[in-house]
Amino acid sequence: MEEMLQKYFAEELNTLEKRELLDAVEKDQELREEFCRMQNLKAVTSLFPASSDAETATTRLLEWKRKSNRTIYSRITFYAAAMLVVGFALWGLLRPLTRTLHEEPSAYMIEVTTPSNKTKSFRLGDGTVVWLNSQSVLRYPNKFSGTERRVELTGEAFFEVAPNQEMPFIVTTGQYDIRVLGTKFNVFAYKDYNVKTSLVEGSLEVISPSQEAPPVRIRPNESIEWEQDGWQR
Repeated sequence: MEEMLQKYFAEELNTLEKRELLDAVEKDQELREEFCRMQNLKAVTSLFPASSDAETATTRLLEWKRKSNRTIYSRITFYAAAMLVVGFALWGLLRPLTRTLHEEPSAYMIEVTTPSNKTKSFRLGDGTVVWLNSQSVLRYPNKFSGTERRVELTGEAFFEVAPNQEMPFIVTTGQYDIRVLGTKFNVFAYKDYNVKTSLVEGSLEVISPSQEAPPVRIRPNESIEWEQDGWQR
């Protein structure tokens, strides 16, 4: 599983392998902790900017090494200088990161996109698993708070929602909202098409944001979409 985790974050797994890994992560507490650790590590390292000062210092160090004599003293001096360069580079990286962490608000929106012929699977902060189809966009907060868990979808996605009776999960599309407490369902919400919701397990209700029609609850293996004259099953 360690190798699969590495391939997952390197985006080298196919859709079937991703689902197999995420199922294993959901069942194994130790594996889930390792998954979260690697996910957090990837998020933090992506914030590191390139340090031009560190690169300049490294170049100078290598040039000095070529000119130095091959004596024990010069080697020791080189290693000491190398440690200084590493320390300088870390300081250059962590300084803007620390400033960013202090300046950014505690809550912010994350946007996940998929190009043509590509899919992504990932887990939200509440444990909900999402499989995002190609040419789709999902926007969600880095952490859910308040009385609901709201996400915004353009395109198509399959959701396996983590149960939470006190905080319903709501998917906002361009035509209507889908409200669930804990279930498995698919949403087709590409631009210029009617939004279609298909329920696999559990229960959900669809809500027209404009209140043109009352909310409708659907059962497993049912589908529903919004048309100009109302709900169509």
